[in-house]
This record gives sequence, structure tokens and C-alpha cells, in this order.
Amino acid sequence: MLVMSDDDAPVVASPSQAPGQNQAPSADAYAVSYDPTMTTVEYEIVTDGMSVTHPSWVDVIDGVPTMMEKLGTPPPFRHVIQLPKDEPFDLRDLSVTGMGAATSTTTTCTLRVDGKVIARQSADGTYGVVSCALPEE
Repeated sequence: MLVMSDDDAPVVASPSQAPGQNQAPSADAYAVSYDPTMTTVEYEIVTDGMSVTHPSWVDVIDGVPTMMEKLGTPPPFRHVIQLPKDEPFDLRDLSVTGMGAATSTTTTCTLRVDGKVIARQSADGTYGVVSCALPEE
């Protein structure tokens, strides 16, 4: 079980707003605040194409890892999960996967825990598939 200590700050909170579907997100759309009592997991998929096709990610709903997915979303795809530091949770259960579009030349996923990049993967070409998860110990 992977447990983050309080020394692993910064801790990041959820986005301050969700961008509209028909507008490009502003830099402030993903501004985060910090809470030292929470472990924060950030998923991100970025592509230079017109959409992130079939993003899927593991969310935590009522303490249970739950697979979520969308058909597509304008890039970038971002999702933030906060978990209380005092409640044990195996972060290796969390992951994000996505695919670039027909117009993509590069697609990249990033997984951050408390602001630190834990996993990053890139794929070149149309419909490039990326998947990010915590590495096995």
C-alpha cells in the first residue's frame, strides 16, 4: 500500500471551475488550492488534436475505486481526486487512459500525486493511446 506522508507537500485541491464545452479553458480554470490534510491525485491528457477520444479514469466514489469514461472531450482532459491523508487508500488502484483524435500528432498523459509527476507517457500519431498509473513497487 502506498501512503503519502505530510512531508510530500504541496497538496492540490480540485479545479476552481470546469470549462464550458464550447470554450477553451483559461489558465485559471485549473487553478488549484492546497490542503495539507488531503492527498491529491491529478489526471491530465493533452493532445494537439481536436479531442481526447475515449478518456477513462479511476475515480473514488464513497471510498471505492470506480471506472469512469467519456466518449470524447475537448483537450486538455483533467480530473482531480482528493483523499483524506488519515484514511489509508492504495493509490496504485488509480489510473487514466486516453487516445488522441484523427487530427492528433502527439498525445500525452500525466499523473501527479500531491503536485509531483508520478507517471507520464506520450504517443505519436493519430489515435495515439496513452495510459498513466503509479508504478508497481
